[in-house]
Amino acid sequence: MSNSIYHAIWKGKLVEASDEGVISREKNGFICVNCDKPLILKKDALFPHFVHASKSFCYPESRIHKTVKL
Repeated sequence: MSNSIYHAIWKGKLVEASDEGVISREKNGFICVNCDKPLILKKDALFPHFVHASKSFCYPESRIHKTVKL
């Protein structure tokens, strides 16, 4: 799962796929932090994570890496 995404924007807030509140929500409505494209929550997986709703050339960075770059 090297391309798995563990953070997304939902209703203007940064959320983690493993947060209990996120897992209980719908699978849609999440936005990629990097490319602003729609994400889908895969909560039935062993490790909850987000995937892009359509093919994307987005390569997610960790929050730490992105923060350091800024």
